[in-house]
Amino acid sequence: MLKQLFQTTILVLISIVLFSSCATSNLKFQVESSETLNPDVQGNNYAVIVRVYQLTDPRLFDRAPYDELWKTGPDMLADTLISVHEFTVQPGFEGVLNIDKKRGAEYVGVMAFFRSREGSWKVYQKVKSGVFSKSAKLKLNVTGSNINMQYR
Repeated sequence: MLKQLFQTTILVLISIVLFSSCATSNLKFQVESSETLNPDVQGNNYAVIVRVYQLTDPRLFDRAPYDELWKTGPDMLADTLISVHEFTVQPGFEGVLNIDKKRGAEYVGVMAFFRSREGSWKVYQKVKSGVFSKSAKLKLNVTGSNINMQYR
C-alpha cells in the first residue's frame, strides 16, 4: 500500500512538472546591438525603435511592407495580432527583455525601424519553450541595418 502511494505520488509530481513546462508564459530576449547601429549617410549611429508582435499566425506579418507595418501595424495585422511591445535599442546595448506571453500567441515577430530598408528589418519565430523552463529564450541581435532572432 505504501509502495503504491509512493509510486502514485512520483507519477503525479512528474506529470505536474512536464505539463507545467509545456506552456510558455514568458518571452525572454537577450538583446545585443553593435556600436554601428542604424547609420545615416554620414556614418553617424542612432538608436532604433523595435517592436515585438505576438501573433496567432505569421503570414500577414511576413507579407507586410515596411511603411504599412510602421504606420498601421495593429490594423494591418487584424485578427492575427495579440499584443505589441515597443522599445528602443541604443548602439552598443546589451540587456535582457522579458515580455509576458499572451494566451493564443503562437508566433513572435520582431521589426526594427531602421533608417535604411536595405537590410533585414523583420523576423519571426514560432514560440517554443524548453522542457524545464516556462520561458521561450531568444537572442535578438541588432547590427547596422539588420535584425536577427534565434533561440538560444
